Amino acid sequence: MIKIHTKDWLLTVNETDLNKNWRPSAILGAAQEMASEHSDMFGCGREDLAKKGITWILFRQSYQIDKYPKIGDIVRISTWPGKPQFTVMPRYFTFESVDGELYGKAHTLWFIVNINTNKMITASKLGMNIPDTDDLPKLLPLPEKIEFSGPVSYKTQRIVRFSDLDYNYHMNNTRYLEWICDLFPTTRFKNNCFTNWQINYLTAAQPDEEISLELSETGRDFSIRGYRTVDNQEIFAAIGAWQI
Repeated sequence: MIKIHTKDWLLTVNETDLNKNWRPSAILGAAQEMASEHSDMFGCGREDLAKKGITWILFRQSYQIDKYPKIGDIVRISTWPGKPQFTVMPRYFTFESVDGELYGKAHTLWFIVNINTNKMITASKLGMNIPDTDDLPKLLPLPEKIEFSGPVSYKTQRIVRFSDLDYNYHMNNTRYLEWICDLFPTTRFKNNCFTNWQINYLTAAQPDEEISLELSETGRDFSIRGYRTVDNQEIFAAIGAWQI
């Protein structure tokens, strides 16, 4: 059984930003693709689970990026699962150059959910064949609950549209980070990048819903909350920091 799934990822123009850096949302997309491929190897990939009426749900993720690779670079992505904690399924990632320079790392948390009842299911109940990875590093602290710090320095609204949706008919996980990036002036990204971020997904954003976004900044740190405008239902929370 392959404990660690590793793949070399060539950065294309569609995955990079105005500085030719690997775009944050594209990092998330690559990580999700790697997680899907590794789960397929264990017989618990998306298609395997769909036959049982269940699916993977990403509910928290924390990333630290110390250096952004650029268009044309090859990124060596590695991922492995952590030990299941009742219904919580951890997964870790590293992003490196082919020469072994560490670009960044991530700690993500997943649920397995019944599609019809929305009830969470334990890995042991499914009989999932997950390898023992206790000897592998945990990389980053457990992504904890996020409390929006305030005060609000900027507020706006967005509507969930076609380009935001995935095959579950929900807003795609990567799109939340694109919305987060869009809260800042473009000029900020010309001279700086995020060094870390955490996103907690609280409720799935549905098509054509209006989501209110609030940003709070203190120095290089930021805090964000997104909620459904019509009833104040929390959709997601995020924190992060700019590079020094």
